[in-house]
Amino acid sequence: MNTIGPVFPELTVAVASKLYYPRSEEYYKKQAEIRLDAKWEDISSAGAKREEGWKNMKAAFGVIDGWYSKSGGKWIMGDTFSYADILVASWMKCFSVAFDKDQWEEMRSWNGGRWGGIVEEIDRYDILKIL
Repeated sequence: MNTIGPVFPELTVAVASKLYYPRSEEYYKKQAEIRLDAKWEDISSAGAKREEGWKNMKAAFGVIDGWYSKSGGKWIMGDTFSYADILVASWMKCFSVAFDKDQWEEMRSWNGGRWGGIVEEIDRYDILKIL
C-alpha cells in the first residue's frame, strides 16, 4: 500500500503555484501529467474533486498517525527518534512551505495537532531549519 500516494496530486498543485518562471511551470506541469498519469486540468481541478483529494490526503495521514499512536511514545519507535521520523518530518516541513497558509493550518491540526507539533519539534534544532 502506498500510504502517502494521495498527497502527490495536492502537493503538485501547491508547488506549481509557487514557480516563478513560465518555462519552469510549463515543464513542471508536463512532468506532473506524466508522473500522475492525468491531464493537468484533472489534477488541478477545484471544487468537489479538490475536496475529495484533500479528504484522501487526510485519511492517508490518519494511517501514519496510527503508527505513532501504536508506539506509546512521541515518535514512531516510541521515545527513539528514527529514520522514519526524519522522513515524516521532512514531508511535514515541505508541506508547511508548499501549501497556502490556510491549508497548512488545517493540516497541522489533523490528528490532534501531531503534524504541526512535529514541525515545531524539528524547528527547535538550528541544523534542521531549512526555511
